[in-house]
Amino acid sequence: MPNILLIEDEEPIRDMLRFALSTVNFQLFEAETGREGLEVLKAQAIDLLLLDWMLPDQPGIEVAKTIRHQHATKNLPIIMLTARAEEMDKVRALSLGADDYVVKPFSPLELIARIQAILRRTELQPMGLLKRGPIELFLTERKATCFGNTLDLTALEFKLLQHFFKYPTQMFSRDHLLDSVWDRKGYVGERTVDTHIKKLRKILSDAGCADVIETERGWGYRLHPALHLAS
Repeated sequence: MPNILLIEDEEPIRDMLRFALSTVNFQLFEAETGREGLEVLKAQAIDLLLLDWMLPDQPGIEVAKTIRHQHATKNLPIIMLTARAEEMDKVRALSLGADDYVVKPFSPLELIARIQAILRRTELQPMGLLKRGPIELFLTERKATCFGNTLDLTALEFKLLQHFFKYPTQMFSRDHLLDSVWDRKGYVGERTVDTHIKKLRKILSDAGCADVIETERGWGYRLHPALHLAS
């Protein structure tokens, strides 16, 4: 029985989701503020978080950033629930750590389907393997293949591709990638990210896996949506 945490201050939405999630045997934990939600995460093993953007004590995206910076919860799937329907709000939420974005008012059935899709991608991934479409990353061996053919990647290129595969629905700024993949050791400029992305794309394309990494002008990079849907 998956454990779902809902951080939402609107009681009618909590009531609706409590009933809807009970029909598919999800165990629901609830919190009304970001602070309460973070306390629940310390006490309970949670499989997925439903997170409201507009909370009384802090924005939901700040909660998401806190979760992503804590070792115990950095890989926790997050679905944002919000009345903010602007495209740039969605881009911002995804770039800061959300795995999916649902605009209010929403259908409980659609939300359940989105939850189940994310949990399937998490649960069906064998230990030590990340698979997206025709590409497989064997983490223990630090080996990558495309259609079964081994890719000649440096350690850094492997780490970069692994980062995209671990968070397939997220968009990453150059600053984020410098912090997460390069660890900011010494001076590394944003052009370094562009150069490595270009080289990684060429290696993948030459192996028959083109268009793996997308560019979002003004924001950064993300995995092509078709790949995480096909995994």
